[in-house]
Amino acid sequence: MSRKRIGIWIGVSGLLALCATIVMANTLSTASALVNCTGYNLTVNTNNDLTPGTTYTINFTFSETCSGMATIVVPGSITFTTTNNGSSTDTSATVTATGSWSLSANCTVTGTATLTSSGSMVTITFNNSTSTTAALTCAPPTLACAASTGQVGVPYNSSLVASGGVPPYTFSINSGTLPPGLSLNTSTGAITGTPTTSGSFNFTAMVVDSSGVSASNSVTGSCGITIAPPSTPQNCSTGGQALSYNVSEKSSNASEIVWFNSHFKIQGNVPSTDFTVNATNQSITFGPSTLAVPDALITFSSSASCASTSFNTSTNEWETIVPLSYATHADEIFSAGLAYVLPPSFPQNVNNVTWNVTFSSSAPSLQFQFQYGAANYLSSDSKGDTFPMTSTGPDYNAMMIDPVHNAPTCNGYNSGDHSGTPENPTVKALVTGGGSGGGGSNWTGSWSSTPTYVCAAP
Repeated sequence: MSRKRIGIWIGVSGLLALCATIVMANTLSTASALVNCTGYNLTVNTNNDLTPGTTYTINFTFSETCSGMATIVVPGSITFTTTNNGSSTDTSATVTATGSWSLSANCTVTGTATLTSSGSMVTITFNNSTSTTAALTCAPPTLACAASTGQVGVPYNSSLVASGGVPPYTFSINSGTLPPGLSLNTSTGAITGTPTTSGSFNFTAMVVDSSGVSASNSVTGSCGITIAPPSTPQNCSTGGQALSYNVSEKSSNASEIVWFNSHFKIQGNVPSTDFTVNATNQSITFGPSTLAVPDALITFSSSASCASTSFNTSTNEWETIVPLSYATHADEIFSAGLAYVLPPSFPQNVNNVTWNVTFSSSAPSLQFQFQYGAANYLSSDSKGDTFPMTSTGPDYNAMMIDPVHNAPTCNGYNSGDHSGTPENPTVKALVTGGGSGGGGSNWTGSWSSTPTYVCAAP
C-alpha cells in the first residue's frame, strides 16, 4: 500500500494545532491548522490508495473561541470524485475550501475532519482534542488616499482604500474638507460626485477597523484633491466682485435664521440661443466670520416654459432654470442664497456685511445688475410652526424658493413676490425683524444698492 500525507490548513499565520495518525487506505492521515485574522484556506491532499471513480466526502468542523467573543463554529464539507491516473492504485486528489471570519484576540481552535466513502469513516482529531492557545497578531490597518485630481463638471469616482486589520472598516474625514460637490461613503470609502469648485482641498482621512471588543485600530492619512477648472472655459467673467450693505443683526437675534439671498437682472448682448450663468467664489463677510455661499447655476432654456429653483444636495449647488424668452423680461432672477442659523451665544452686533461673487457665462458678453438682502426667521413660534431643517442645517428645498419676479413659475408662486422669497407658508409665517427687513411680508429683506457687473471675455 502506498501512502501520501494529507494536510488541512486554515489561513496563513498563527499555528494552532498539529497532529498525525497512522496512514491507512482511504483515510486522512494528518491534520494541521493555521489561522489568521480574516479567515481560512483549507486544502486536502488525499493519499493515492483511493478507489478510482469513487465519490468521497470530507466533512470538517472547526470551533474558534476568541477572548471576549462568542465561539465561531465553522462546519463544511468537500465532495470530490477520484480519477485513475495510470493504474488502479495510482489515484489521488487535491481539494480546497475557503472561508472568512473576523478574529482579533487570543484564540483557541478545536475540531475534526473525516473522510467518508462506502460507509467507512476515519476521524482525525485536532491536537488530540486538547485546546492550544496562540496569540493572533493582526496587522494594523493601512490607508491609501483617493485619486488626487479632478475637474469641475466632470464626475469624480475614487476611493479611500484600507487594508490590514479586521474588516469591515469605517471611513471618515477627520479635518479639512472634500472639494464641493464630492461626498464620502463611510462604509466603502468611495468618494463620488461632480466637483463644482476648482482649487486644492486638503483633508485628513481616517479608517477604523472592526476589532471585536478590543480597542479599535485606527489610522489616519493626509490626503488632498486638486480640482482643475472646467475644460471648456466660460466665454465671459466679471471677475471677483464685492458689495457691502448695512445689514443689522443683534445678539438678541440669537438662534434665528438669517436668509441671505441675491438676484440679478440681465442686460447687454443676450443670446437668442440657450446659455448658462454661473455664480461662484461666493462668500459673505459677516462680522468676524466669513460664510461660504453655495455656488449657483442658472440655465436659460428655450425648451422651458416656466422658471424653477432647486438645491442640489449632491453638488451643494443652487440650480435655476429660466425660459430663454424671459431672460431680459424677468427683472429679478434668483442668484444664490444662504440660510445661516445665528449661534445661540451670538455675542456681537453686526451692522455691515459684504457679499463676494464672481459671475461667468457661456454667453460672450453680458451685464448683471446685482442686489442682495437679508431677512430673519424664527426657528419656531407659539403656533407650532417650525423652520424646516435637515441634519446639517436649513432645508433649502423645503423652503420653496421663488426663482423669478415678473415671469411665470412652475410652482405657480405669487407673481408679486420677489425672487428669493421662501414660498413655504410655514416659513413665511416665521418671518421677523432683522437683517435688512422688518418682518411682516418682507420675506427677502430690503435690497442693497444695484451695481452693474460687466461680464467680459477673460
